[in-house]
Order: sequence, then structure tokens, then C-alpha cells
Amino acid sequence: MIVNIDISLQISQLNKTGNKKRNKGCAMGMVSSDKETKYSVFLSKKELEKIIKYYNNKFPLKTIYVKIHSIMIYCCLESYFDKIIKINICKDFKPTILTKELYVMFPILKKYKIKWIGGKGNKSIADKYANKVRKHPEFASQLLTLEKIKSMETPRKSE
Repeated sequence: MIVNIDISLQISQLNKTGNKKRNKGCAMGMVSSDKETKYSVFLSKKELEKIIKYYNNKFPLKTIYVKIHSIMIYCCLESYFDKIIKINICKDFKPTILTKELYVMFPILKKYKIKWIGGKGNKSIADKYANKVRKHPEFASQLLTLEKIKSMETPRKSE
């Protein structure tokens, strides 16, 4: 199975003052190429504030955004590792920075072919799904919380 991943509303944009009032949160969507499999992770602005406060003295803000983005990608993929052959990720972050963080945090992802697609002009097939979940969080497959992130901090065994 080939999966496509995209985020609706960058985490850094959600943290900006103007967007805090307008948007409920941001959403990461994963859609298989045949559009049969869909999974999403929603991060509310309140949870983002808790996460930033928790990590504030440990990492710079940009690093926190990359870590959260990586965790959201992993959460989308976690249930489907046995079926995935290739992962297409939209270029929302600089690919080199995000790839490095993904491999450090989740070594299991080294087994999969990751391709960086899209950009500002090209839309991923997961874009529409992620937008829907961002606007209607009740459709999210999973909510990302500070507690979930803390539980993921424990050392992982790479397969």
C-alpha cells in the first residue's frame, strides 16, 4: 500500500496570534493511493499550548514544531506498518530536517521508502481529507495530547 500524508494548517501557523482565534487546531491526514484507507490525527490549539509549555526550556520552538509534526506522521502510520510499502509526504517542512527527526525519533521508518511530494502549488490526495478533519475535529481518528507525547518519549525498540 502506498500512503500519502499531508497536514492542514502548519503547527507554527496555529501558534500565531491571529490563527489562534480562527482555527480549532491542525490535522494530519493519511490516505492510501486507492483512497480506501484513511487515518487522521488532530492537534487542538489548547493541547499545542500545553506541549509548548512542557518543552519550552528543553528545545527551541522550531524544534518543538518538527518533533510534533514527526509524531503526528508516526501516529498516522503506526497501525498500518505491516501493509505500507511507500510513504509520500507533502513538503510542509524542509525534507532534510524532517527526515532526520523522523529517523531519530522512529527508527522503524528507515525500512520504508519515503518520497517528498507536492509543495505550495501541488496538492496531495491527503490534503482534502486533512482539511475536513481540521474543520471538523470530530472526524479525527486520534487526538494528539501532551499525555500521548509523553508516553512516546520512552525509548523504543527499532525493528
